[in-house]
Amino acid sequence: MSKIIWRKFWERDYTYQYVECLLSALTSCLEQEKIKSFKNMLFVRKNNSSSIYSKTNEHEYFIKQLHKKFLSNKNEIIKFKQRLIKTGKAYLFSAQTSKQVNLTLLSQQKLLSLLKVHYQNWLNFTVRIWVVWNSSEYFSELTGHLLEDKTRQCGQEAKLSQYLKYISTPVKKSSILLLNEKLNKYKAGKKIDLDKVYKDFLWMPCGDLHGEPWTKKQFLEYVNNFQISQDDGVMAIDPSQDLHLNAEEKLLIKVNREMAYLRDYRDEIRRRTVYFARFLYQEVARRFNITYEDLMLYSTPEVFELFKGHKLLARELQARRGDTIIIIKNNKLKVLVGQDRDKMLKEIVFADNSEVKEIKGLVASKGKVQGIAKIVSLDSDLKKINQGDIMVAVTTHPEYVIKMQLSSAIVTDEGGLTCHAAIVAREMKKPCIVGTKIATKVLHDGDLVEVDAEKGIVRKI
Repeated sequence: MSKIIWRKFWERDYTYQYVECLLSALTSCLEQEKIKSFKNMLFVRKNNSSSIYSKTNEHEYFIKQLHKKFLSNKNEIIKFKQRLIKTGKAYLFSAQTSKQVNLTLLSQQKLLSLLKVHYQNWLNFTVRIWVVWNSSEYFSELTGHLLEDKTRQCGQEAKLSQYLKYISTPVKKSSILLLNEKLNKYKAGKKIDLDKVYKDFLWMPCGDLHGEPWTKKQFLEYVNNFQISQDDGVMAIDPSQDLHLNAEEKLLIKVNREMAYLRDYRDEIRRRTVYFARFLYQEVARRFNITYEDLMLYSTPEVFELFKGHKLLARELQARRGDTIIIIKNNKLKVLVGQDRDKMLKEIVFADNSEVKEIKGLVASKGKVQGIAKIVSLDSDLKKINQGDIMVAVTTHPEYVIKMQLSSAIVTDEGGLTCHAAIVAREMKKPCIVGTKIATKVLHDGDLVEVDAEKGIVRKI
């Protein structure tokens, strides 16, 4: 393969099933939303962190398609929202079925049929959630720049924080935000049935199939460490009238607020579905005498092959526990390990950030602090965060909230003004800069840094 300039698309610690589904959705299913699918994508697993790359010019074209899709038709965002919710319900329902029946009594054919239906619903939902994931980041940045320019032109700079709060406030609260509200009330002394809250939200840590639901003890520890979030006192104001926005600019505001909700909604559905899907995959592991941990090293199509008697060899599973590359080309998935992996790595052009002195991003919550950086690339890195540290993360999730409360500031590689880190940081009144792209790669644990969330700059001191 000739050398390609690859752009990092996403970085997480997820299973082969999730990665394969994502790659398949982006390379063969985007046409469901009348968007051209990617031709070149690859997955690199290195040091237990998973990164997905796309060809740079393909990603740029993908963003242009999103811009046209939502800003050339004022009704598209509502129609898209309806499709996302419909596919989300189908995805969740197909997983809930595994809890409603006795899986051990199903024939091989019926169990395989359940898996295939769930996988197709997973693909359909994945198409929409990745439109949301990319759109919310792109449109929030676009909207932020628009409001900064408009407030200067109209002499309304003093109201910028109120306008930003309006555009980043979801049109409807998801369960994830509702959990924080319930815990705030409980911590404030109001009567809350914690047993019911636990049952309603035990799925929260299930970001992927290797994630486990809260035990009652873990949930109570979370509650015990939870700190009350004070209202920031900023009143949200619709900027449409004050800034004399035209029809296209008003549509951008609308799209941004809808995406803020859909971003939370897709995360809620994904986590709830994974909680139920675990039972399905646990039965597969039991039936084929494979540990659940080993099954997580299979892609879903490879899981289907188990029903034909085809298991992965022990040496292949061992290789996949280390550094790995998955590439999809012409709709065919190939896993590369060993020498094949090393050869492919030579074809990947990684960005050189060694000379970067200042890191720039979007101001999500204002303030200026100095502190010790702690890098959070994996969920397991959260234990490094102590009181007053600066959390430097790829992104944040609901289970990060306790450690975010301990941090003096939050910096992320990903995200826009409506992402989880931005919303939570504003609630906590903590300086926050999002969308830096490179903070976790430039900074290191123990670096003394300054977070200037007035100018959107992070620098080593």
